Amino acid sequence: MGRRRQKQQEKIEELNRVYAQDQVNIKSKFVDAKRKLADVSREDWESLPEAMDLVKQNKKRKASEKQRYTPVPDSVIQSNTSFGQMDN
Repeated sequence: MGRRRQKQQEKIEELNRVYAQDQVNIKSKFVDAKRKLADVSREDWESLPEAMDLVKQNKKRKASEKQRYTPVPDSVIQSNTSFGQMDN
């Protein structure tokens, strides 16, 4: 194996080790929160608001922005009618 290939492989292995350590740390941060969820009453759980699907909302908003009506200025319409280029 060449030097570059070996260095690249070592770098990938190091990144994988760091990533695995981070994943363990993230899981350990929420262990106590998960335990507390067992103590939540059914009424409290049902009173929580539903999570909104922000992806769908953003898509709808962007689609409506694209279809926004922008009126043509009167000066443009008037110049087109004077040249006989007005299409119906």
